Amino acid sequence: MDLPGFVSVEWPRAVDAAGLDPDGVVYWIADATPPPIRDRGAMYFRPGRNPDPPHAFSAEQYAEAISPACRNLHRIVVHGDYELPTGLSRRAKEAYFAAVLRHELEHARQNESREGQAALEVDQGLVDEVLAHKAGGISGGAAFYNYKPMEMDANAAASVYVRLHFADAVDELLCSPIANMVRSNTKPEPPNSLLVRTVCFLFQFRSTAESLADPLPFSSHLRTYGGEDAARIWEQLSEAAGEEVGAPNLDPKSSGS
Repeated sequence: MDLPGFVSVEWPRAVDAAGLDPDGVVYWIADATPPPIRDRGAMYFRPGRNPDPPHAFSAEQYAEAISPACRNLHRIVVHGDYELPTGLSRRAKEAYFAAVLRHELEHARQNESREGQAALEVDQGLVDEVLAHKAGGISGGAAFYNYKPMEMDANAAASVYVRLHFADAVDELLCSPIANMVRSNTKPEPPNSLLVRTVCFLFQFRSTAESLADPLPFSSHLRTYGGEDAARIWEQLSEAAGEEVGAPNLDPKSSGS
């Protein structure tokens, strides 16, 4: 397929679907994606931040991305050399890249709210580390990644978009290894709830998170990345869960059995 031609046509429609200002977003198509990030079809870079490697920018594209004209925009790089599953029809390939665009544009939409910005900081600074300890290196462990609230919302946005504009390709994508892009019947949740949901997601792995934070309380790390709101949510969850002070020790090694 002619990816540059397809993206140039699809981009305005996807930007409009995300409710973003067309002048606030920009994209590039890269054709030399580094091995560590070849498992994804695109990447999103937040305004005002220099893209950290690894990234697929060419030297010329990178210079443009950090230039005064672009550095404060939402920036998306489409990986033109992404290896799609063999046997996909052209229509399904188009649907996939349309999904990728809408997925990354949802991350831009998330970053438009204060709560979304804080959630993205927590996600990148803490959630990924906790998940790496929980399931890193285990076959299938990457599935946890798609259950992160920010990723679930981005995939939901992609799914709704594809189901609306590429309905004839949905069944084919659902039978492929990239089915996560079309596994939602419903639109994403509001970005202003993203911080609450991200901290709640982390709380599912409370013992892992707290052990990684030791000797500091995990709320201190949340305060660093997500501010007082993130720390307060964690503390409220901890209070609701209660401290099992005085609970019987059920460790078989200490019970004499």
